[in-house]
Amino acid sequence: MVWDSSVVMTKYMEHNLSAFNVTSCSDKLVLELGCGCGLTGMAFMMKGAKVVMTDLDCVIEALTIPNANVGVELKCVIF
Repeated sequence: MVWDSSVVMTKYMEHNLSAFNVTSCSDKLVLELGCGCGLTGMAFMMKGAKVVMTDLDCVIEALTIPNANVGVELKCVIF
């Protein structure tokens, strides 16, 4: 399941590349609350931002970490 807000934000980033490029995102720290599958957080990570994704433990373990480990070199840390 992907929240509509994740799709909207990621599409917004896609259509506003000048505001969300590697240069503008690489020094940012992003906090994603209730990340679910992690779509938006991973989009920011791919732009070079440091991202903290939060959700229920069961969601992080079942959705976020498996998705983050597919096709993208990311460092996942569980707190």
